[in-house]
Amino acid sequence: MKPLFALVPAIFLTCAASGQDQRDIDSLNALLDRHWAMKKELGILHPSLYDTSAALILHSLFEATWANDPDQAMAYAERYLELSKQIGFKRGEGNAYNAIGAALGLKGDYSRAMEYLGKALQVREGLGLPEHVAETHNNIGFVYQALGKFPEATQEHLAALRIFESTGNKSHQARIHMKLGSMLAEVGDYRASQGHFTQALALAEEAGNRSIIPDIHSSAGQGYALEGDYTKALEHHFAALDAVQESGSTSSLAFSYSAIGFTYWHLELYEDAMEYTKKALGLYDQLESNEGKCQAYQMIGAIHQVRKEYAQARDNYQKVLALSKEIGSYRYAAGALLDLAEMDSTQGNFREALGHYKLHIAARDSLQKAENRSKTTELRMQYDFEKKEAEAKALAEAELKKQKLVRNSFVGGFGAMLLFAAVVYRQRNRTKKEKRRAEEEKERSDRLLLNIFPKSVVQEIKASGTAKAKAYTMATVMLTDFKDFTTVSDQVSAELLVDEIHTCFSAFDRIMLRHGIEKIKTIGDAYLCAGGLPVSNYTHATDMVSAALEIRDYMLQRKQEKQARGETPFEMRIGIHTGPVVAGIVGTHKYAYDIWGDTVNIAARMEQNSEPGKINISERTYALVKDRFQCTHRGKIQAKNKGELDMYFVEAPGAA
Repeated sequence: MKPLFALVPAIFLTCAASGQDQRDIDSLNALLDRHWAMKKELGILHPSLYDTSAALILHSLFEATWANDPDQAMAYAERYLELSKQIGFKRGEGNAYNAIGAALGLKGDYSRAMEYLGKALQVREGLGLPEHVAETHNNIGFVYQALGKFPEATQEHLAALRIFESTGNKSHQARIHMKLGSMLAEVGDYRASQGHFTQALALAEEAGNRSIIPDIHSSAGQGYALEGDYTKALEHHFAALDAVQESGSTSSLAFSYSAIGFTYWHLELYEDAMEYTKKALGLYDQLESNEGKCQAYQMIGAIHQVRKEYAQARDNYQKVLALSKEIGSYRYAAGALLDLAEMDSTQGNFREALGHYKLHIAARDSLQKAENRSKTTELRMQYDFEKKEAEAKALAEAELKKQKLVRNSFVGGFGAMLLFAAVVYRQRNRTKKEKRRAEEEKERSDRLLLNIFPKSVVQEIKASGTAKAKAYTMATVMLTDFKDFTTVSDQVSAELLVDEIHTCFSAFDRIMLRHGIEKIKTIGDAYLCAGGLPVSNYTHATDMVSAALEIRDYMLQRKQEKQARGETPFEMRIGIHTGPVVAGIVGTHKYAYDIWGDTVNIAARMEQNSEPGKINISERTYALVKDRFQCTHRGKIQAKNKGELDMYFVEAPGAA
């Protein structure tokens, strides 16, 4: 039994990407009050000037509140619309219609959302404001997508994308590629979906707009989840969560929690799934997002069902059906009805199971998924063809102009070019030695810093003179040490002991470099390293286990070599755990890059409870790597403040 729903991030396009804090809202309200007071005292001759300013402040108040408080945002937008109509401010009227439509869509009131968005489109087209028209097309596309009408949604999104490409707005292009990616993933076209997510991330970086990157990661993670690659999905979702927690957007945070819960469910980590889904439900309640609550109730029902807590599961599925009826969407109803049918059958209620299954078929057929996929793909291909055709035409025209310019200017410019080249040549020779010396000094300095800190930390230090500590929601930590180190060290000289540790740790350094893992430090005979930081990636758990296997094999080979020479070998234990850490620079003299948190402590417990020549991983790491490595469950340990933790030995690469 698996939930048959997809998570859809509620991302409408308005002029604001996320909510602002309460101080900004209070300041805007105070400014609005001052405007009304000034109009009363001084605005007798030019009242419309004060009315227009007040309307714009109301628009800013909507933008400041819509992501976190849709009801308050709606109130501001309605006042904005009323005032704009009174003073004949058509641009404000179009903005207000669009704002109200977006807020209604966020709440799941799709019928009224379409009504207001249709009015917004009519007003904005009449004013000739292309980007405003594109915003409304995109918002209409979101409503169609939420209703499962993918061809109509694709058509609206592509209409918006063409406009934003013509105006060069890369931030909004990124958002629409993200929407297209999530929709294509939902209809099963995963390859095309990931292509859109890749384009979205590239465009967001080009635009320098990091505020939308969390939403893109969330959507990409959901695409991987629908494809069945839950490890990559979880990596994307935690990358999104890291950034979202800084932005303060309630809607984005709710989606991240919901998506992580969904992915943990598929990894069969039901406690984690319930924890994150309940966090999401609390935020969706706060936002009054019926669609978000549908997602959360269905996931909570699925968790209760797999635990055989059928009464609680049924209660949550009924909530899904009630909310689905209220918002007029079959998307979540179809999944809830199928889950009810399966649960009825398990309990021997076959008549009820048949009834629920028939209702599921009716709801599923209404979505017309097969037809949607065909039409959606056709529209996307048409868009790609038109875009490539336009690019080829522009390239040909540019080439003709270039040839003409070269032909006309070649003779006159050739002599000037020779003269210029001679001057540059002399100047270059005069300064070559100075430049070379400066470059060599810079390279030596950079190499020294890179031997001490990660590359991204070095770049931050060079840019600002310092580096801030950073919290990572998801990283993988490995700790190794030598068994009976004190006993073995008593049997060899200090010189040989240091030489052996140096040889082993140098080999470990090379292995870490190959797998993109950050060495943190050595503590006596212990070696500490971490994956997924300081630059987040999506493969840190599998990278770390691959590196651990190489270390294990290296130490086994070295043991054989030393025994053949009659020398005492070292035997190594390895422990790995995945979870949140904090990383940063400590100290003011001989300072170092270090990591802290329970994840480091649990990795140490994994190492302490390992065995010589073995790699001991936690349940959390196992869930992320079990499809890539052969692992053996070996029992539980008691961890301080964590209860019992399952442990696994990694045996070899390859699925179990």
